[in-house]
Amino acid sequence: SSIQVNYEGNPLSGHQQSEDCLTLNVCTTELAPEEKKPVIVYFHGGDFTFGGSADPLWGMDNLVKEHPDVVAVSFNYRLGLLGFIDFSAIPGGEEYPDAANLGLLDQIAALEWVKENISAFGGDAEQITVMGDDAGGTSISLLAVCKRVGRLFKKAIIFSGNPYDVILSGEDSTPLASELLKATGASGMKELLALPEEKLSELTQQLKAYLAIPRCDGELIPSEIFEAYENGAAKDIQFILCTSQNNASVYGASVGRGFSEKIFADFIICSVPPCLNNISSFRSSNCSVMVKF
Repeated sequence: SSIQVNYEGNPLSGHQQSEDCLTLNVCTTELAPEEKKPVIVYFHGGDFTFGGSADPLWGMDNLVKEHPDVVAVSFNYRLGLLGFIDFSAIPGGEEYPDAANLGLLDQIAALEWVKENISAFGGDAEQITVMGDDAGGTSISLLAVCKRVGRLFKKAIIFSGNPYDVILSGEDSTPLASELLKATGASGMKELLALPEEKLSELTQQLKAYLAIPRCDGELIPSEIFEAYENGAAKDIQFILCTSQNNASVYGASVGRGFSEKIFADFIICSVPPCLNNISSFRSSNCSVMVKF
């Protein structure tokens, strides 16, 4: 699993963690390369700071047991400091512009692998549906308008994730890197790059209060993401958009009830794009927004 914040309820806290985490799980009831089953690729959630495909919550084996007519894939992507950190304000950081969205680039690499290789497992590379919750759903909403993704998937199912969960402006994305410099006493990128993996794991835990999420950089992800949607950037993708009724409970189970209660007590922000302003109900008890289209 990726190096990540180890909350008390995180089942991966005792799991082996490393930057060398970019693996996939392919689940099928039988190896039948001659078949062409629809493919589901699952993007795990976890606020871009924790989670992974080894978590039973995101296991695909039960899905294919219930639906043997599909091939299912889950995968890891880098998180937190290793996946989403903007070094642009750090001396030497301008040489690493991709660092702010490395986790998204990992996701694209996983989709490219699936497109090229899933036929060996009986999957149809022309029938790929992506599905994800929380950070996974948000990732899908970003990749849907990313030119590099092209036709890597045709259908998307998004649970409790949306483009509002990302960093839209540059100044919002730099505090994590600044705090990393303070915590390490480093003067620039050369010293940060020399940090051992064990230290990065320690710092991931220490700096968990600071945002480590994707950035609409204008290169990989359009800076005006809703405008990109309005201009038809994702017009060839079919979407199912939904929210988890008990999302807060799942979050609490993942990060610990005490921590989650503090977060929800401090603030609850519900942001809905202007084009989705017909809200039929809001459940404050579980932070669920139901939207009619």
